[in-house]
Amino acid sequence: MEDEMRIRIVRDIDDGPAPLTEEERAHLISDLHRLLVWVGAQVPQQVHLEQSWIDDEVEGHDLSLPPEIHRDMGSIDLHQLLSRLVHQKDLNDADRAQISGIVRLLKAREMQDEQMIKQAALTHHQARQIYGEAAGIIRALLDLKDISTGRSRQFQASALRRSADDVRRWRNFLQEVEGSRP
Repeated sequence: MEDEMRIRIVRDIDDGPAPLTEEERAHLISDLHRLLVWVGAQVPQQVHLEQSWIDDEVEGHDLSLPPEIHRDMGSIDLHQLLSRLVHQKDLNDADRAQISGIVRLLKAREMQDEQMIKQAALTHHQARQIYGEAAGIIRALLDLKDISTGRSRQFQASALRRSADDVRRWRNFLQEVEGSRP
């Protein structure tokens, strides 16, 4: 019951210019910590990062940057990165190291968004935008974890098998219907 009320309050936060109240702020933060906050969240097309975070990650972990990370602009084309990784046949150790670095960068950004919701003087509209980005980043983090462990490929293979089975069953059904016509 309390979860339903919290979700309703988070969804009912007006997108207007009024300042965010402490109660609304607490509900947004609490909602970000829910187990399934990522469900229905859209992965952001692009995430802006502190350029120093990228520099520290590259220098501290001796990483090469994937083409979707723009060091000079301090941004990641996150949607494009996930799409490329999902469709990549095999991941090597360098790919896994890049994913680990990206995960660290995205966790830092998600924590920054959370701190902004907790402490910054925000309007309802600003808070909802930051909340949406944080939820999308959480979804991207989970997707990256699945990609690095190979679970997304297992799911794709399973979905492909189910799809082929569905086509076979549909074709058999149509043949039976065609065969039973007078």
